[in-house]
Amino acid sequence: MKIAALVASRNRPDLVERMVAQLSKPSAHEIDVYVVECGSELDNVSSHATLWYPDDEFKGKCYGHNLLLEQARQTDAYDYYWVLMNDVFFDEGVDAAAVLVEQMEREERMAILSPTNADGGYPGADRRPGGEWRAVTTCDYLGFMLRAEAAHEVGFLDAGFAYCWGAIHELAFKLYSAGWFVAYSDRLAYRHLGGSTYGVKGTRTISREEYQRRAKRYAYDHLRETYGEEWDARFFAATRGHQIEVDTFAQHREYWLSGFDGPEIEQRRQSRELARARSGRDWAARMLPRDEAGQVRLHLGAGRDKREGWINVDTNPACEPDVCAQVDDLSMFETASVDLIEANHLFEHLTFDQAVNAVAEWRRVLRPGGELFLELPDLERCIALLGQHHDDLGHDLAMVGLYGWPPDIARDGEPQQHKWGWSQASLTALLQQQGFGEVEFGPITQDWRPAARIGRDMRVRAAVASADKVATPPTPTVDVQTVEAVVDASSLPPIVLAWPQWDRPAELHHLFTAFGPELMAHPEARLTLFCHARECDRATATQALERAFTATLGAGADLDVELIEGPLSPEHHRQLCAATRAVVDLPSLARRGPEALPGIKAPLVSSAADLRVALGARVEPEPAAALPSATGGLRLLQTSTRRG
Repeated sequence: MKIAALVASRNRPDLVERMVAQLSKPSAHEIDVYVVECGSELDNVSSHATLWYPDDEFKGKCYGHNLLLEQARQTDAYDYYWVLMNDVFFDEGVDAAAVLVEQMEREERMAILSPTNADGGYPGADRRPGGEWRAVTTCDYLGFMLRAEAAHEVGFLDAGFAYCWGAIHELAFKLYSAGWFVAYSDRLAYRHLGGSTYGVKGTRTISREEYQRRAKRYAYDHLRETYGEEWDARFFAATRGHQIEVDTFAQHREYWLSGFDGPEIEQRRQSRELARARSGRDWAARMLPRDEAGQVRLHLGAGRDKREGWINVDTNPACEPDVCAQVDDLSMFETASVDLIEANHLFEHLTFDQAVNAVAEWRRVLRPGGELFLELPDLERCIALLGQHHDDLGHDLAMVGLYGWPPDIARDGEPQQHKWGWSQASLTALLQQQGFGEVEFGPITQDWRPAARIGRDMRVRAAVASADKVATPPTPTVDVQTVEAVVDASSLPPIVLAWPQWDRPAELHHLFTAFGPELMAHPEARLTLFCHARECDRATATQALERAFTATLGAGADLDVELIEGPLSPEHHRQLCAATRAVVDLPSLARRGPEALPGIKAPLVSSAADLRVALGARVEPEPAAALPSATGGLRLLQTSTRRG
């Protein structure tokens, strides 16, 4: 096996020297050592340094490790990446790499294996004599071995975590969600100098106390803002199926709260409680059907798996269902008469039109507050996993997710074929288009399926808004006032909204490449772009648009674009909220945060297929209404500068 050891350091050439000497000792595996100097003074740069960068803004060691990972990938093909701090050391005479790799090679879905800590200090990190390995929520970010295949598939530590804390939590969640797992090895331990590099004279580092305060604050707010107030419950639910003893997600969420002062702590506690109060249950409980007396619950596509206390529905009379019916025609049930619907591995057997009709029918029969649960293959995961994993009969599990299981199709024919694929984004768009409000994804329940071990499938919960639930008004800003007034959107063109980062041509190229053809197929729709004066003036934006348009779609293509240059008046904001059918999910939108588009409830779209669902059937214009254009091109409509 070939290993790239990635060592991050800052102004401690002595520790780097010791680490390199340790890694250079004979091993059963080939180890290439890469060292990044994270803003070290030039006279403190180790002679072993691979990379150095100035770090006046303090980007942190996650950033440094990302640089090293990319350098290693460009240099050679590796089986494992050993992510190391400069102050971690192993017992003399121990081939640490061999111990870790041997254990990982026996467990094909083990993505990360970390030595335990001889001195403890991290929840669950104490070594257990006589043990082998044990799955954990997270390990400490000090010296873990990472399988290259997992890194290529799922990604690496987020370089934005300048103070490191929380980065391993996010990575662990992504790994578990994709069918991988994280573990501690009880056969190997390290010793960590722990704090010796904080605030040392001449190292340009802040004190340990200040570092930890900043780390706590960033980790707490980043994870709740990115994954929701109940991120810890969501993360822990992803570990389902593994015998996890210590929930570091919950422990660290509470611990990180100590990085704030009294009023800040109270505000964050109230925000979390409000999130729970809105749903009435915690996140983990919401992802499972309620079991309450008197509920009307439909089990669609039940087959022979009949559930006690449910109305089992199937198209095959031989299965002796309670109701024999097509799932897109539940006319035997009155409107708003059902509390709960669950359909596992049924949705992928419907054509696109059948799926749209079925969701509309399910929304019709569900009461206010009713819930829909679906489990099905995730299209994006299927594509990512093609050719990598097979069942006992040799069938590609990704192909099975896309097309169906060959033995089932051979036995039952067309009903067992998969007829359409759904990503989380396209499924969310469909559900919201058909009137479902709250949509969230969680761990699957059918973990007995072979595909469960590779994280191929997804589970979604969609809820109908309760009749007594009052919508939360958008966060007020100086530019946007109250927007409760009802606007008739039928007289407005459907809007596809985007807010690109104007100094990044790649975003505009992606916008036109990914969504341009679908927009041109919907002449009734309008692409509307924000272009605030503080980011870009109109002339610069126009030039950037024309260059990107010509480079991607060609000068002969036809497309109308509206620019919004300034703050919106309340009336115009109401119109925008009412007419927007989709918001393009550009990278810059995530950086701006949810407050960037207050009041916009349209679904995010990340592909042309998502946009097609959001816009619905294409409207062919009357011949007389067609825009006369001999050569086509990009047409900027009257630029909107709407000020209150």
